[in-house]
Amino acid sequence: MASRLDWPTLPIRFDRIGNLGRDGGGRYLVLQCADRPEPLHELHRRLVSCATMAGLSPKSSSSGLKPHMTLVYNHRQPFVTRAIGPVE
Repeated sequence: MASRLDWPTLPIRFDRIGNLGRDGGGRYLVLQCADRPEPLHELHRRLVSCATMAGLSPKSSSSGLKPHMTLVYNHRQPFVTRAIGPVE
């Protein structure tokens, strides 16, 4: 699906580190973005469109979009989300 998209490189700036997980469980230690650039939302919309055309039923809303990079899975220690120096 994604191979159908002609999309330029999309720089992402991670500037927070914190927990991410379902139901507030925070099982994953991740880098996060405070800002979610519009091109990222447009990319999400196009991926949803491709997935729909392929017969899948993805979530169509990008309001819950949480761009992140997972650093540790099954992180057991609570970690307070905090700002960090940017990682691009």
